[in-house]
Parts: sequence; structure tokens; C-alpha cells
Amino acid sequence: MFRTIARYGARNIPGSVTAAVKAIVRGQGVRGPAIQEFEERFAAYHGVQNAISTSYGRMAFCYILRALELPRDSEIIFPALTFWVVPEMARVLGFRPIFVDIDPITFNMDPAKLERAITPNTRAVVPTHLYGQPCDMDAIMSIARANQLAVIEDCAHALGATYKGRKVGTEFVQKLKVNRCRPQRMFSRKFSSAICNAN
Repeated sequence: MFRTIARYGARNIPGSVTAAVKAIVRGQGVRGPAIQEFEERFAAYHGVQNAISTSYGRMAFCYILRALELPRDSEIIFPALTFWVVPEMARVLGFRPIFVDIDPITFNMDPAKLERAITPNTRAVVPTHLYGQPCDMDAIMSIARANQLAVIEDCAHALGATYKGRKVGTEFVQKLKVNRCRPQRMFSRKFSSAICNAN
């Protein structure tokens, strides 16, 4: 049984160790029908066509940035309150992380501060939905559309959260979302992540 210790106490996933060992013995610890089933169910749960599992959220973010083919030295805007490895991955790939302050009530990216941080070199924005509470996506998407910015939603702390009746990361076009599934997050699939594409 897989057991994790989270801030809300231990969580056990019955049968997880047995399932993992069986997959490894079959040579399907990384790919195989169980992974395909997870991706299909994850996509269906979010109401999107595709979900791609990855080893870690940083790798999901890496794949998204590479797929966007942004010019080197492009600026990517992050909230000041985020997991450090995400902007660090942007830096490692040759981009410039720019941080904007958060709203003191929601702890999410402040759209007004996002708008002031945009320069001619800004190419993307990464709103992070924290503590199950979605960002103000109407305002963020309006700013992103007006400035032709890619939007990559970090939904690691908001799996299943809704914004205006839809799950975060599914309502808008021309954006991707990252779901990091670590034990301290709201969902854990033995240190995995998933990328969902809304279009």
C-alpha cells in the first residue's frame, strides 16, 4: 500500500504498491495500458481531448515550453508565490522568469500587477491556482489575449477546482495546464504529472 504523509495526515491508496510492482515486472512501469488508462481517465475527468502523463511537473512544464517554441530570452511571468522549480525550469531553458506580486486575499497572481509587468519581450504567463482556489482567469485571459501571450496554468494545488462552473485549466483556448501530482498536493499518483490541452 502506498502511504504518503501530507500536511492533512497520512493518505493510503489501497493496492498501489501491488499495482506498481506488477507493472514493473511486466516492463510497463513507464508506459503501458495502466498509464494509457490514467491519461484517458484524467482527460475525461477534465473534459478535454488529451492528457499526457510525465514523470514530474517540471518535465511537463519543460515539454510545454519546448512545444511553444518561444524565442530564447523571452520573458515568462510567474506569481511571486509559486514552487521555485517551475520558473527555474524556464531559466534553464533560456527564458527570463519575471515575478509579479500576488493578491493578498487570494494568494494568486494579481492581474493588475501582471498587466504592469508585460514588456515587448513577454511571451507567456503562468498563473498558479493555489490552495484549491482558482486565479481570476477572466482578467488574466483578457490581458493575455490583448498582448498575445501564451497561458500555461499551474493546477498542481487545484486539481478538481472549478472556475465559473468548469475545472481549472479547461475553459480557455491557446493554453495548456500542468497538474503536478505529488503527495503534498490534492492528488497523488506516485510522483507523476499530466499535461492537458484544452484545444
